Amino acid sequence: LLDWGLLAAACGICRWLAVTALVVTAVRLDDPAAWISDLLGGGAGLWHDLAELCVGVLTAFCAATGPVLLLFAVPCAVFGQRSVRQAQMHDASRTDRQTGLLSPAAWRREATVQVTRAVRAGTPQAVAIVHIDDFGAVEQICGRAASRRVLRDEAGSIARGTAHGDLPGRFGRDEFIVLLAHADAVEALCIAELLRARISELAITGRRDDARSAAHVTASIGVATLARTVSDLTDLLAAADVALYWAECAGYNSVRLADRPPAEPPAR
Repeated sequence: LLDWGLLAAACGICRWLAVTALVVTAVRLDDPAAWISDLLGGGAGLWHDLAELCVGVLTAFCAATGPVLLLFAVPCAVFGQRSVRQAQMHDASRTDRQTGLLSPAAWRREATVQVTRAVRAGTPQAVAIVHIDDFGAVEQICGRAASRRVLRDEAGSIARGTAHGDLPGRFGRDEFIVLLAHADAVEALCIAELLRARISELAITGRRDDARSAAHVTASIGVATLARTVSDLTDLLAAADVALYWAECAGYNSVRLADRPPAEPPAR
């Protein structure tokens, strides 16, 4: 029985390796910047695959030793497979595949809940919109693959530069957003400045027409906090967007707070 079980497990592992190799190869050909760990689903995905392998071996064992046992084994395998797929689909819909942060829709859902709680409790809350400066030029200089690495590296910098209770996410093609929990204006500005400094240290290289090319990455950040006139997520986003506009008009690579307009607001 031990030899038989090891043989069945070896067959399952060979099948998993073959399927994974085909999927990873296809995705990496389309997106060279994609990380293999993300394609495998991370640690949770590997545990799911291991669970499927164990259930498959047990089902095959039941089929070989006593077909009647399939009446119990098959439903377990089917429902186990279904629960795993549902969990994977939920994770896929919640996470932005390119950056690993929350997707725009998932971020808005979770941020709405947190901001509503903060308003009821009277606790401070802030939002920072991070926009990559002149991302189109970076894409032209370094190429699409390198620009995707820019997005991933910047997402990593944002994730590392925020606290456990904060909520970073993808907001657009070249924009990110962070809900800063329990952060007042002073703290939010300090965090935004740290994020700006982290991002300005990123440098990306790529190939264009067989010539080495390089570009430095900077970001403009607009910050808004809860106030009497800013009492929900929609107001926070609108105020942060105005602050981002001020930051971009200041010449990029800067941070602006919504309730501190420039001396002479630029005309739109």
